[in-house]
Amino acid sequence: QKQEQEEAERRKKAEEERLIQEAADKVAAERERAFQAELDRMNVEQQKAALRQKKKDARMVRSILNASKHKDLYKVLGLRNWNWKIPARTIGVAGLSFQIPGITVIKEVTMKDIRKAYRQRAMAVHPDKNKDGRAQEAFIAVEESASILSDNVLRQQYDKELQQYRRERRQSQLELVSGLVNTFQSTLLGMLKALRMILGPFLTPVIIIGLLI
Repeated sequence: QKQEQEEAERRKKAEEERLIQEAADKVAAERERAFQAELDRMNVEQQKAALRQKKKDARMVRSILNASKHKDLYKVLGLRNWNWKIPARTIGVAGLSFQIPGITVIKEVTMKDIRKAYRQRAMAVHPDKNKDGRAQEAFIAVEESASILSDNVLRQQYDKELQQYRRERRQSQLELVSGLVNTFQSTLLGMLKALRMILGPFLTPVIIIGLLI
């Protein structure tokens, strides 16, 4: 029974998202037709200027919608809110130990930053100013991001979820790097073993000469 309810909720959510996207696609198509009609009434120089501006508008809109798709509300507003630490670690290669220093990054966004970024982004993608077909979607994303980040309770909840997501992503990246390092180490050790078998006691002098050349 519980699984059926969860499946029904997923289907309902998927259908709602489909309808929202369908409506957004319709609005975008209408805006593109309206822009083309405006172009048809312009002379050549005006058309070139309008198309150049539209490319700039499109870059801004794509950036916002991509950030919104990945649930990065700070990036939607063009902000960075970092508070994380990568601990130092030691790796061994061919009997040698290397210390990789840790990294700490703290950059907390203030409420003043949020208000300023909201005003700038909202103005940049306002449907009356921005000519990209999906400007209205971007404007809504900016509005929703600002409304959450401007509310202390909602922002704290979002920050916790974001930190958890970043921790999981960093752990995944560290595991990937560790796997690559281990592969490199195994390959290097294998090569050294093969050279030792071939060169015997001459291995160390050969390595030293190679480093000096």
